[in-house]
Amino acid sequence: MQLLRPGRRDAGRYVAHLQTRPNLGRGRAPTLSAATIAQDVAGARALYRALEWAGAADLQPFSRISVRLDPTASIVKNPPYQDELEDVLKARDDRLAALLLLCAHSGLRIGEALAIRRGDVRGQQLTVHGKGGKRRSVSLGRRVRAALADLSPARPPNGYFDWTYAQVSHLMKDTFAAGHAGKWHGFPRAASSCNRSSLCGPHNGTRRSLAPTSGQPEPLCVDTGARPRRPRPLSTIIVLNGTSQRRQDRL
Repeated sequence: MQLLRPGRRDAGRYVAHLQTRPNLGRGRAPTLSAATIAQDVAGARALYRALEWAGAADLQPFSRISVRLDPTASIVKNPPYQDELEDVLKARDDRLAALLLLCAHSGLRIGEALAIRRGDVRGQQLTVHGKGGKRRSVSLGRRVRAALADLSPARPPNGYFDWTYAQVSHLMKDTFAAGHAGKWHGFPRAASSCNRSSLCGPHNGTRRSLAPTSGQPEPLCVDTGARPRRPRPLSTIIVLNGTSQRRQDRL
């Protein structure tokens, strides 16, 4: 396959090569996973977009190529670790426990949970200030409301927490390393659905509040599946006729 002059079938052959390529001892499957193949194809698409932008190539061989999605649900690949989190909630101080409950029960991102103020809580509803200045309203369960009510004022005006993300990550790593629970998998988020036996359903990429039912225990439902992120500016160095030109663009 020529990089600057790919054939019309070269992209398909590249995908077929990835699908049969040995895993080389990484992971349990003998061949590459669907997620790894999709990641490699996405990188190839980004490369040809950069080449087209730089004027080095005018073809997009991967524009019509589709790869098989991973059929394994995120809840299976990254199962909830409810028991470990319950151990942490018992062992740590009230402020850290309230932060974990906001993520696990109400589905807040860790940055959103750290930024909430007392004025954002109105009864059973919480106004969340998310990315891009967007606001949404989520329900607060009985357990979350009780945890927030017991907190003393933090350093910011009318705030609950005065930590940064790095500080909270350090606290959590110390907690798990102290033997209170197993391996720390990152901050939990509420799963998209949950039944009364505390078993979380497949995550569909949204954060939905887990509204409590009167008389029913509030399950601690978490989903640690990775979320896609926006592409960041990509710097590329493209060599044309023996000269290097540095380009930067948002791909």
